[in-house]
Amino acid sequence: MSTLFFSLLTSFLASGVSLPPNFCVGGNIEVEYQFPASNDGKECKQSQVHCVTNNSQICPAMAPVSPYFCNDGKIVTEASFQPSADGMECKMEKVHCVSTQLEACPQLIKALPYFCLDGTMEPGPSLFQPSSDSKECEIPVFHCVTKESNMCLQK
Repeated sequence: MSTLFFSLLTSFLASGVSLPPNFCVGGNIEVEYQFPASNDGKECKQSQVHCVTNNSQICPAMAPVSPYFCNDGKIVTEASFQPSADGMECKMEKVHCVSTQLEACPQLIKALPYFCLDGTMEPGPSLFQPSSDSKECEIPVFHCVTKESNMCLQK
């Protein structure tokens, strides 16, 4: 499906308009969120709609993870979407081996008490960065979403 189509679909969802009845026939609808900048210095929460194929044979095959992968860590997955041969998308899983050793990752401080006072704090997808023990650190991400919908540009 084209980028323009997904752009229009994202606008539909943001404006509260429902999807066309024949959208994603033969597939599954998946929604993820993006946080572009708003006009008031905060962020907008926008949905990104994916039509995921039910035909796994047309998607890239992923090798299973070794049973020894991440023995002394924690496995965390995140979704990734790739174009499929049937015009829909394949949902792929990115696999991360996250350190369980707190000292192997940066020590984060809490947000300041006045962060996002006139907005809404929303969690976003985590970021992953290398840890000092050859695994990864999962870094939580929070967004300050504007309460003023007119501050968000429609695509």
